[in-house]
Amino acid sequence: MLGCRGLLDGKHFCVSPNVTPSKPTMEQLILGAVGTVEPARTCGATGGDVTLISCSADYAEEAYAKWPKAYRTDLIINGVLHQQLDYDSNYV
Repeated sequence: MLGCRGLLDGKHFCVSPNVTPSKPTMEQLILGAVGTVEPARTCGATGGDVTLISCSADYAEEAYAKWPKAYRTDLIINGVLHQQLDYDSNYV
């Protein structure tokens, strides 16, 4: 099957509340590419196997400061468009 259906298969994400495009839009993109979106209440507890999608304002908050890395929404958007994830150029 062509398309992004399996691009994020087996990958887990947490999306912070103030990202642009909106959190619901990002969650739909992730789910559409067969990724998993973790509920906000469990994101911090899950740790290293979950990728944080955030923005500068949210990443500065205490709830997200403990994450070693956060990625912009471009990681998902460009990843779906190009069919590969570029972690190196999408840090918050």
